[in-house]
Amino acid sequence: MIGLFPEKYGNITLNQKELEELILSPLKLSRTAIVAKGKEEKPEANNDEAFKIGMFKVQVDFKDAADLIHRYGGLVSVHAGNKTNSIEEMKHEGRGTSNVKDVVDSLGTLKEELLTNYIDICEIGSASDRNADFYVKTYSKPVIAASDAHKTADVGKLFTWIKADKTFDGLRQIIYEPELRVKIQKNEPEIKSKYQVIEKVSFNHADFGNQEIPLNPGLNTIIGGRSSGKSILLGCIAKLADYTGKVKGDNEDYETYLEDVTASMSILWADGSRERGRKVEYFPQSYINGLAAKAENTAKLIENILKGDSNRRNCYESFERNLSKNNMEIASLLESYFNLRSVKKDLEDQLQSIGDPVGIENEISRLQKEVDELKINLTIKLSVEDEVQYISLKEDLEKRKNHITLLKTALSQLSELTNLHVMKDISADLISLPSNVNQRITAFYDELKRETGEKWLEIIKQVKDETSNCILYDENKIKEIESDNLYQKGETFYKENGAVDALNKRLDSEKKKAEYIKEKLKKCKEYDEKIITAQNAIMEKHASFYNIMTAVSEQVSMEKDDVSIVPVPQFASEKFSSFVDNNFNKRGQKVQALLGFVWQDATSFNEFIENVFEDIVNGRYTLKSSRDEKQVASELVSANYYKLIYDVKYQGDTLSSMSEGKKAFVILRMILDFDENECPILIDQPEDDLDNRAIYNDLVTYIRAKKAHRQMILVTHNPNVVVAADSEEIIVSNQDGINSKNQDDIKFEYRSGAMENTYEQDKTKSVLISQGIRQHVCDLLEGGDIAFKQRENKYGFSIK
Repeated sequence: MIGLFPEKYGNITLNQKELEELILSPLKLSRTAIVAKGKEEKPEANNDEAFKIGMFKVQVDFKDAADLIHRYGGLVSVHAGNKTNSIEEMKHEGRGTSNVKDVVDSLGTLKEELLTNYIDICEIGSASDRNADFYVKTYSKPVIAASDAHKTADVGKLFTWIKADKTFDGLRQIIYEPELRVKIQKNEPEIKSKYQVIEKVSFNHADFGNQEIPLNPGLNTIIGGRSSGKSILLGCIAKLADYTGKVKGDNEDYETYLEDVTASMSILWADGSRERGRKVEYFPQSYINGLAAKAENTAKLIENILKGDSNRRNCYESFERNLSKNNMEIASLLESYFNLRSVKKDLEDQLQSIGDPVGIENEISRLQKEVDELKINLTIKLSVEDEVQYISLKEDLEKRKNHITLLKTALSQLSELTNLHVMKDISADLISLPSNVNQRITAFYDELKRETGEKWLEIIKQVKDETSNCILYDENKIKEIESDNLYQKGETFYKENGAVDALNKRLDSEKKKAEYIKEKLKKCKEYDEKIITAQNAIMEKHASFYNIMTAVSEQVSMEKDDVSIVPVPQFASEKFSSFVDNNFNKRGQKVQALLGFVWQDATSFNEFIENVFEDIVNGRYTLKSSRDEKQVASELVSANYYKLIYDVKYQGDTLSSMSEGKKAFVILRMILDFDENECPILIDQPEDDLDNRAIYNDLVTYIRAKKAHRQMILVTHNPNVVVAADSEEIIVSNQDGINSKNQDDIKFEYRSGAMENTYEQDKTKSVLISQGIRQHVCDLLEGGDIAFKQRENKYGFSIK
């Protein structure tokens, strides 16, 4: 075992002489005692020879030696790895195999007791020694490695990094923080990017004098009394970086003062740069609580957090494009839908102006009967066979004339189709692509559009040619019919018989009406089918809003450690209610069903919207005077009645069910955990609104883990944030006063150091240099002394 001692214990200077008297002599390890032991073995030996013999004969009780070392403020270190003279060679009492190879394999009651109550530091032979983690995790004992060099060539073969002041009190910290303060490795641990670490800030201002404040790459805590300049320092550091917001938004004089101070300050980054404007994340006092207090602020923050990740940001951008595209497609479908309804309405109006189909059929029957009766009494007659053939020729001629009329109309419409853009412009859809990809796609698409346009014109020309040929064919057939002898005979017969001819003309007119109505009714049926198809497409696109929201929810969900963020689509009832309020006359009985609608699921809501849409376009609702059916129906199906809410969970609780303080802590964690930044973090009083248990269990644990990856600078009034989080640098602030004088009478003074910096108060000196950092922590932070004792006692130790 090795006893390590401070230079002084109380008023005793622990030099070699004092240690021999206080430690070695009581343990019977003085030179005189060892020589005497050697002469018991070999009386004739001289003193030097007897000393060498006695060295291997004397025995010391481990517990007695450890107690004596601890009595004078020392630390006990033992060999504990795979090497000779290690604690693993000690025999043990109790159950278990005796004298096993490794202490890991078997610990008897004696070893348990020694490691629990007497040993402070375990020394192993190498970083790969399997006992290293065992001692830390099982007994919370710091583990060190030393080269144990017996020649100069062996010096520096093993590396133990200890994070502390290079004093005995600094060394003592490793027994309180065995995991944070000691690392066995060749390279320096906890290396952060130098351009993302602030090394120091400097003042050159009348109220601050010429001060330099060094900052540690790990956790820096700023403490002090009320109005002592804590928040001023943190705000100045933020403004020396990239923060452009308000430190105290309701105090313009304060903001002006900070601008004046920072104008005369400088900042030094660890990479040697003095550049202002580098990124930091700064949270003024109560900023996070303000976010936690308003749900809409929290939702916006979470969305920004999720968008901070490039993959999720791309998902959001795709999501927003999909929503916009869905809206445009709905608008296009609505235009087509209402055009179809308009054309059908025109057809129905035309049909109504022509007459009743049943009445026309009855009139045809009546006229045909009259014609038949007249024919019986005619003196000049056509044979039945000739008349049948004449009528057939006559009907064929009329059909061909009607067909030519339709085809000529079609030719006009085909000519208009040559101006149709077969392929739409996609530049808006490609805007988010990298420029080189955009250019390639655009080039391919333009070529495809050109080829398609040419092919389209070829198709139109081909169809126009075919149509013209059909017209020419019908015209030739008409000429053939008109030159047919039987047709001419029939024409002459009916002209010479005026009454029959007149009735036939009326009959032909009614038959044309009937044929026209038949054609138009067929068209109406086609339009009905197209209207239903268009409506179904509109409803399908409207239902897509929910599917798009669900898809992005699955894509951007995040989970880290015990915090998860899951975006969930939620029905925006206020948006639907607003739609009803703005468009419907509430006196109507039917509108009450809209006002009382309760969303249950997406499927039933889609059916509900379809029914409402049909009722609106068919005029079954009483609308406000300024609105029409087309406007209201279009607004109904163009709106996305869903919004993304964020389901945040931490330790089984949802954000909405948490206290304001716990919610603020979870929001802080989300801000810091769910982004890719490694820049310094500046927070003014993160413990606000958290009870002590939450501070110790949640906030302190979190800070201890986070400071290994990012520089943290915190203003705090809580001793646990300083002590339990093991702040590497404590900055004490003081405002000059009658009972708290600063050096050189400057208004604001700062002093920084590690918590192991300790010495008793000297009231003859100015307040900040009158005592050690530890003493300042205990004086300024209520419960500071308790925090130190809790920290020092948690492993069974206490500091004197």
